[in-house]
Amino acid sequence: MKQDVKEKVIRTTAQLITQYGIRHVRVDEIAQQLGISKRTLYELFHDKTELVNCCLERIKCQQHSRISSYLKKESRHTLQNIFWLMNEFIGVLYSVDTEFLAELNRKTDYAQKYQETKHFWTDHLEALLQAGQREEYFLRDTDMSLFSGRMMASMQASRVEGRARSEQETFCRIMLRGLSTPKGIEWIDTYSRSHRVFETGGDSSSSSRKRLDTSY
Repeated sequence: MKQDVKEKVIRTTAQLITQYGIRHVRVDEIAQQLGISKRTLYELFHDKTELVNCCLERIKCQQHSRISSYLKKESRHTLQNIFWLMNEFIGVLYSVDTEFLAELNRKTDYAQKYQETKHFWTDHLEALLQAGQREEYFLRDTDMSLFSGRMMASMQASRVEGRARSEQETFCRIMLRGLSTPKGIEWIDTYSRSHRVFETGGDSSSSSRKRLDTSY
């Protein structure tokens, strides 16, 4: 019973902080929305920081499960997987409040979870880019670890600054094309003409156009 209540608190809080930002969601508001006392909430979590970190862990695990499931589901072209992953990342950026993203970046209380989440995305992108290098779609002399980290950091900063989603999509396409060999450029250009690059079918999903789903 206690665990059920705890899970409900985490789920509800995750929805609130991603929608309104962490500092704008007060503990008493969380308790009121759930119909429990603040005392009960503090019996479950030492403080708001612990509660928020539990929410961040839940979000990270959900993202990990979704991406791992997609990439393992069936064999796809490496570049298609890269575009899908970037679509997911953009979707996450635009499903949460910019204040939430800014707080994660500047608050030391959430530094560990922020770093874990950042590495989760960059590690996946780096692995796919390296696979593209081996398949001769990308230039061999590029440090994919450095590239993936800088690219995703730039995208998050752009989101916090209020840049439009369409700008992020264009940025991704240009950066990946600039990284490519003639073989890679040909694939990207052909694919871009026949697809909406960042909407590659049902699997690229509604998550890119709705608020982060923290309910499952």
